[in-house]
Amino acid sequence: MANLVRGTRRAICLLILGLILFLSLFMTLAYPEIIRHGWPLTSCNILSSDLHTRYCCETSCDTSGCSSAPSGAALCNPLITQIDNGYSPSACAANNTACPPYVGSTCNGGDYCCSQCCSTCTSCSTTCSKDGCSTSCSSYSCNCTCCSSTSQLSCVLKCPTCYSVILSLSYMTRGRNAQQETTNFTQEFKKNQQAAEKWYVEHKQGANIRCHYNPKKLTEVSLDVSFTPYKWAIVSIFGIVPLFFSLGFLLTAYALIPLYRVANRGLTKGKEEEKGQDYSAVMTSDGLAEASPDSADEKRGEKVDSIDTRPLPRSITM
Repeated sequence: MANLVRGTRRAICLLILGLILFLSLFMTLAYPEIIRHGWPLTSCNILSSDLHTRYCCETSCDTSGCSSAPSGAALCNPLITQIDNGYSPSACAANNTACPPYVGSTCNGGDYCCSQCCSTCTSCSTTCSKDGCSTSCSSYSCNCTCCSSTSQLSCVLKCPTCYSVILSLSYMTRGRNAQQETTNFTQEFKKNQQAAEKWYVEHKQGANIRCHYNPKKLTEVSLDVSFTPYKWAIVSIFGIVPLFFSLGFLLTAYALIPLYRVANRGLTKGKEEEKGQDYSAVMTSDGLAEASPDSADEKRGEKVDSIDTRPLPRSITM
């Protein structure tokens, strides 16, 4: 019984946490896709198409060796913001003086904890059953503090080129109050230059393409409103599975098992009643068997009583 109570508490906690996790994942990942899936379909005319390039800088830091950047090295984050927003790969290709500085050089990555020093804590739990109680313990790291750090982690600044295609679109809304709208649509490809160039060729100026628009925000359009598999996989695995597991436990513990016990008691009672009826029938037949000799004697007595005991008449002699 104690194990059932503990299991129920854990199942209820898991149910609450699963419900919270499911709702948060559903509202964040799934619900926007459901809304977008219902956007009206229309035809968009491509007014212009532009293959856009930009820098997308990143850093590669020495976290394993935890080495420090040279004194006076520029901070990495301000350099990334400056290059991403102020420089263009196409301008750099046309003129070397328009290329960003510090690319490939060492920059200061700021504070970094190289290693931690932790204590070892022990957690124990006791489980009881009708055979007795047992205690199991496990160790884990706790009270961790940074015992080795640097205030200027050594990083190398890298600035690869990222690609995107920007379309200027014109479309007509649907319904009674139809109107023409013009907006921009951007398709991102990150560092995949080949995919960007292929998509750019397929979406040239003057072409008509299928598109969907947001009826509540007409400047927002999408060329594909299909569901994203990985988002629904995340919602299913981390949201729905714990929810169904806890619901299944509670349903089994408080519905299926009690119903099984009631049905089992009914079957047992029915069998006991059948055994009682069989026993009564046997006792009745035994009683009749014991009573039958007396009845036979009585019948024989009746036959004896019925014999004529009067003397026979004497024969007449002539």
